[in-house]
Amino acid sequence: MSVMTKIHTLFRSRVRESAEMLIDANAIRVFEQELVDSHGAITEAKHQLTLLMAERLRVERVNHDLEQQIKERESQATKALNKDKGELAAALAGDIVDLEHMLERQTSVLSALLEREVALKGTVQRRVKRMQEFQRELRVVKATQNAHRVMGNIEGEVGVRAGQVDLQASLNRIHDLQQQVDDQYQAADELESYVSSRGLDQQLEDAGIVSKDEKVNAVLARIQS
Repeated sequence: MSVMTKIHTLFRSRVRESAEMLIDANAIRVFEQELVDSHGAITEAKHQLTLLMAERLRVERVNHDLEQQIKERESQATKALNKDKGELAAALAGDIVDLEHMLERQTSVLSALLEREVALKGTVQRRVKRMQEFQRELRVVKATQNAHRVMGNIEGEVGVRAGQVDLQASLNRIHDLQQQVDDQYQAADELESYVSSRGLDQQLEDAGIVSKDEKVNAVLARIQS
């Protein structure tokens, strides 16, 4: 190895050591900033949860309206049958088939939303609790640092070591939050795929495998029973 190469290697080593010393000397500040960043991630997760809950409420209202429309059409179909209005009753039954198909799809969407809402609520609650634990730990670390400074001890060895452990734990938690966001995107894709798959019923009808007339007759039979 040439002299210049050794000097260059030494220079790079000094730069690395200086950077590590800078990070170690400011371990608590770095940890505090990571807490701030993580708090922002939790705030965003809460916002996404709010949007999810709002969508769930909207779907619930739609389902309720569909149920009321079905009941109204069934009542009208019964009256039409009592007055021997067979064609009108059949038309009403056809409308009931369409409404029930819509309700079935919306019910599937609602189930998926409820499941995701429960999971996300649990995740947010766990993250908030963990954040509170880190904040308490930060206060302890800062108090210990101040005590060592007052007593004239070298706080670097103790404080930095604790800070490094805390920083690693904080980094792991940040990775968890990032994974949570990835899981949300995956859940959204799965939900969209599931909802889209409901179009198979329409394809079956178009292919003549399942006819709407069969569903109409089934509704009429149910009303007359």
